[in-house]
Amino acid sequence: MPKAASPQSISLSRRSTPSTAAPPVREPDASFPTRSTPPRATGISTRTFEAGPYGPHLPQDVEFAQQMLTHHRESLALAAVAVRRSGNERVRTMARRVAAQQLPEFTEINSWLAAWTPTAVATGTAAVTTDLWSQLKPLKSRDFDLRFLDLMIDAHQRAIGLSRREMMNGANPAVLTMAEAIIAAQGQQVADLQRMKATP
Repeated sequence: MPKAASPQSISLSRRSTPSTAAPPVREPDASFPTRSTPPRATGISTRTFEAGPYGPHLPQDVEFAQQMLTHHRESLALAAVAVRRSGNERVRTMARRVAAQQLPEFTEINSWLAAWTPTAVATGTAAVTTDLWSQLKPLKSRDFDLRFLDLMIDAHQRAIGLSRREMMNGANPAVLTMAEAIIAAQGQQVADLQRMKATP
């Protein structure tokens, strides 16, 4: 794992890890909502659901939550750097918009993982990785803004790809709802970010 650059960190709310016994494994019952379109094959030999405080879930739901938690930590930290360093108010406004969308999602994802896989719960700090910080640190003015926009577009496109996969293979209603929201919100933001690149 790349070392985080501590000077570029932002504080996030830490979720407490509940102390509960491992939930029993059971097949979904009639109370579990069905989907209008069956998911494609996931590579899971049996679609065994695990019960939990956020409803039954599949390994794909947990994997998506873990990947999206990592993604949101990075994006939130990038947004914080842009708010501090960009001289362009439009860029700073977009960075705040990204944070406003992703911070509540980060908190919700953390609560799922606290219930499902407590060891995966994130710490209270999001930081830009050393690699990303090395790309941003020497840049100024428009060069900084363009690199930030490129990094955020790439991050959004990765999140959309993960969310589409979750929509096809996942099962938990709360996770599927978030995946759908991420596709819509970040798809719009990608279009806005690309327009900002084309317009100084």
